[in-house]
Amino acid sequence: HGMIKWKLAEMARQVESTHAHLEFLTYQLNTIPREEHFTHLDLIMDISLLKVQATKTFEFCAREAAQIFGGASYVRGGQ
Repeated sequence: HGMIKWKLAEMARQVESTHAHLEFLTYQLNTIPREEHFTHLDLIMDISLLKVQATKTFEFCAREAAQIFGGASYVRGGQ
């Protein structure tokens, strides 16, 4: 079951990375005055990149979980 452990660890790594990025951007938004939010192009680009990263992470985790659980992942309620 080494491959399953690796898949779970990889999913956790990606989720943690995305969460850390979210926390960093949240801190930046809280420290920059509100009227300056849209003047920082690097902040706007980072938010856009975070959205893409979060979407890719969600898709990856859903796909890997479906592979781990097989057909049970498609049954409503897992039963």
